[in-house]
Amino acid sequence: MGLIEYMKILKKMPKRRIIDSCVVITKCDLFVDEYKDKEKNEDPENDYNSFKKFISNKFIHDIRIQQLLRVVGDVSIYPVFYYTKQVDKNKRKPMRDYAGNVFTFGFSELIDDMLK
Repeated sequence: MGLIEYMKILKKMPKRRIIDSCVVITKCDLFVDEYKDKEKNEDPENDYNSFKKFISNKFIHDIRIQQLLRVVGDVSIYPVFYYTKQVDKNKRKPMRDYAGNVFTFGFSELIDDMLK
């Protein structure tokens, strides 16, 4: 679903109901190299909040994100992704450990904040 569909759903929710929302931007692994270039090779794993701010600043000017934020209010933007490796020019593949598990980023921070 695109952002428009989520906004339609949120607008149809009863106004008297309080709903906590957050914005999650997936596939942020595509921006890790750009982040490292900007932050002098700093790995996002070392400072989630810095990477979160970087992603927020990158997307906050997108008109679709601005429209979504008008509907949900002033909420945090959470970057999440699976670590990937380049397979060929246009394809990436999730990195896996010996047991086949993917390496994730940002999911625990998102869940921790949702549980607060």
